[in-house]
This record gives sequence, structure tokens and C-alpha cells, in this order.
Amino acid sequence: MAPKFFVMALVVTILLHLMLRASAADTPQPVLKPDERAVIQKALEKTAEFAEAVQGKKVILSTMVRFQDMAAGAVAASEHVETLHFDYSTGKTIVTVYDVARKKVIKLEQLAAYPTPLADEELAQAKELARARDKRVRELYAKYGEKKVTVDALTPVIASPKDKRFGKRLTILTLTPKEHLPDTVSVTVDLTDKTVSRK
Repeated sequence: MAPKFFVMALVVTILLHLMLRASAADTPQPVLKPDERAVIQKALEKTAEFAEAVQGKKVILSTMVRFQDMAAGAVAASEHVETLHFDYSTGKTIVTVYDVARKKVIKLEQLAAYPTPLADEELAQAKELARARDKRVRELYAKYGEKKVTVDALTPVIASPKDKRFGKRLTILTLTPKEHLPDTVSVTVDLTDKTVSRK
């Protein structure tokens, strides 16, 4: 009976360990508070890997998420932060995973045509460019007022290197007056070249 008991105990121990690992690798949570984002961004900038990747470039922080992960052989979960930065110099997205406890970058990739949401500052700039360079947008705001116009933004990814827009930071803005939907205006803003088109 003793060997069977030992095997059962071993199986239970393994199952419990796997369950703990599964619960530790939890769903990523976005880091939204500006002060928290600033602290993590500053720590990231102190690492050699990230500093080298962004040196001399215009790089904008897009998203930042925090998650727990259990490494193989570890007895406790560690806190990681994954960030997406858009590099205007190369048109690529820098994907970084930072180990908070070890203060170390454990993954850094530079990916082309990678879906990367707009940062708040980029959306604000896109709205300004649309208003400044498209007559229809100005007329829409003049007619309905800014508070009565909703703005939705999509961030398309151009996958083909043959396309002249490949690597550009693009967003499609749809401006809809709440009182009259047929007057909706849509424009494409190229934040890299600072142009606005109706395509």
C-alpha cells in the first residue's frame, strides 16, 4: 500500500504545482495611471538593451501591461511588464518584457507591421492635424461644436513592404456629429509624414 500512497501523493503534488503555475500566469492588466507608467518607463530606460534600441530615435510609448509569470523551476511568480513602443525612425514596434524584481529586460523585439494602438498624445496630434488640414473637419466642428462630435480612431497596419505607406504611423479618424449621423467625416492621418488624406 505504501508505494501506491506515495504515487498518489506525488501526483497530487504535481497537480497542485501546475495549478499554482496556471494561476500565477494571470491575465495581463493594463497600467493606466500616469505616475505608474512614468516609473516603469524610467526604469526601462535605465536598461542597456532598451537604451540601445531607442538611442537617437523618436519613440512613443503605446501600451503597458503588468502580469505575473511562473518561470520553470521557480517557487514563486515574478512580476513582469510588457510594453509596446512605436519607433517613428524605423516604423517598427519595440516589444519589451521587463522583470520588475530583477530590474532586467528579459525580452526585446523590433517588429514590422505589428498592431500597435495609438498613445493619447498621438491621438491628440491626429485630431489637430485633421482639423488643420481638412476643410470638412473644420466645417463639421464649426457647425456642431467640438463637444457634440465623437471621434473614433482605427490604427491600420500595412503589411506589404511594397506599399508606400508601409512603416508609417497611420490612423483613420471617423468624426460623427451626434445630432446628424449623415454628416460623418472620415480621414486618414499619417503621423509620420504629418499629412491628411481622404483615402
